[in-house]
Amino acid sequence: MSATVPTLRPAAETGPAAKLAPRRHKLLTKAIQDALPALYATNRVPLDDKIVHVKFFNPYGCATWWAVEGGPETDDEGEEVDFTFFGAVDLGMTEEPEWGYFSLRELEETEVRMGRHMLPLERDCWWTPKSWAEVRESLRGSEEREDA
Repeated sequence: MSATVPTLRPAAETGPAAKLAPRRHKLLTKAIQDALPALYATNRVPLDDKIVHVKFFNPYGCATWWAVEGGPETDDEGEEVDFTFFGAVDLGMTEEPEWGYFSLRELEETEVRMGRHMLPLERDCWWTPKSWAEVRESLRGSEEREDA
C-alpha cells in the first residue's frame, strides 16, 4: 500500500480530473482585516515583538503563513482587487520561516492535491493574536517533541 503525498499547486495547474473540495470558511474576515495593522505600520517594531494576527496553513502538510500586517490592493479605478499581507512563511524547505509579502489571491488559488482531490488552504479559526516570539517558541517546542 503506498501513501499519498500532498502537493501544493496553484489551481490553474491541477487540470480537469481533480475534484475540488469547497472551503468551509472565508480566509479573510472583516474583523481580521480591521485588526491587521496597515502595511509598513510596524516597520520600527522588532520582529519578535510583531503581533501575528492570522495564521493560514496547509491542513495536510507543513506549509504555514502568519500575517502581521495587511492592506487592500486596488486597480486604477480604485476597485479592491486583492489583499496583500506581510508576515512569515514556512513552506517546510528552510530551518526558519522567511519574512515577506503574500497575497490573499495566492492563498485562495493554492490547493493541496490529495489523490484525486484538491483541497483548499485553511485559516486557523481558533488562532489568537500573539507575538512572533511566542509563535517561534511554540514552533521550537513542537520540533523538540518530534525529535523525542
